[in-house]
Amino acid sequence: MGLPLQILTPNNLKEFLGVRRIGSPHFIMCLIAFNSNASFSAISPILALYAKEIVGASILEVGLFVSIFFMASAVSKVPFGILAGGKRSVLIFLLGLIIFASCPVAYVLFPDINFLILFRVLHGFSYTIIFIMSLTLASLTVPSIEKDAGVGTYSASLSLGLMAGPAVSSVGVSLLGIRNTFNLAAILGFLGVFPTFFLVRKLYAVEDQWLLMVEEVDKREVTGKIYKVLKNKVFDVAFLSNFAFFFLFGVILTYLPIYAKESLGFSGNYISILFFLYYSLSTIIRFILSKILSKVKKDLLLLLSSILTVALTLFMMMVKAPIPYTVAFILVGVGQGIIYPVGAMMVSEATGPRELVLANSVFMAALDLGIALAPISTSPIAIYYGIPYTFALSALISTVIVIVNAYLCR
Repeated sequence: MGLPLQILTPNNLKEFLGVRRIGSPHFIMCLIAFNSNASFSAISPILALYAKEIVGASILEVGLFVSIFFMASAVSKVPFGILAGGKRSVLIFLLGLIIFASCPVAYVLFPDINFLILFRVLHGFSYTIIFIMSLTLASLTVPSIEKDAGVGTYSASLSLGLMAGPAVSSVGVSLLGIRNTFNLAAILGFLGVFPTFFLVRKLYAVEDQWLLMVEEVDKREVTGKIYKVLKNKVFDVAFLSNFAFFFLFGVILTYLPIYAKESLGFSGNYISILFFLYYSLSTIIRFILSKILSKVKKDLLLLLSSILTVALTLFMMMVKAPIPYTVAFILVGVGQGIIYPVGAMMVSEATGPRELVLANSVFMAALDLGIALAPISTSPIAIYYGIPYTFALSALISTVIVIVNAYLCR
């Protein structure tokens, strides 16, 4: 099948899609990213507390409850990246958004650990659909010469959503309690559903010139495409850096709320504020990222951010005082503000449009694998040695990856 590539040329794309206008596909992608991430991060600080204190789950069950979301997301990313294509992609995207927005309500309606795990799996599958499609569309709905700016704007929208979620969570827990905060998260999610109906109409109207919608994946080419993606050293550096950071983040999501409340005396509201400050710093970093990148190369910035993360992780392992612990945790947000968006830019630059959905799928699977493996691999350490020692494994993994990436970047 012929592949009309006008959609990727600078002159046609701006006029055709209205890249700079409110209501353009790129703007809608950013809006969806904001609302979906706000919904996700609104419940992230209280998930472990909800499972442990209200549902009565054990530490092992809490770890499974948190990690199963990312396991489901990880195992579905590559198959989705292979199968995505054609008209069905946007409709699947819409269905994924509806499921994603509904899951926080389901957690409250069925406060049993078995049901929670089931809905958590569905939540993870829908997360895969939303963020692969939105990242891919965000990078394809801008001219190729503005791809860094397009991905950067999308990443900033993600970060703003991550910042808004804990703010909503903090207010919700204070005024409405933990249960009703899940309902607020659902409302945030559904605010991202409505613009998608406009997006579906917009993309179907241009389907003859829309590369992603036109090109069905030839299953015979799958192996070759996977090999082409994985042998790319730029992709490998981005993937490994993403995995290392989000392994640490998996430890944070699972154990920090419990440790902060039980050992440091933090309230549930204060924990939500901590996440708000963490994501606020991450957002600030993403907004000034273009200035940083004008002075530092992407691969070097990725390495420096990983080294900073290792140092902060070791500090959090050793410190016992509330204020230094708080400061160190917030500063980890620098890593999240740099590692994911810079990695996404590197993948976008180093990958052709035919492999971009698959490359984004594998790249984002690193995030899920890191967060999913963290609670499972560190739960024995948390039980027998204490939560602070779970950060030691994170630091070890990050250190090894920093050394590997330094070798790849030679």
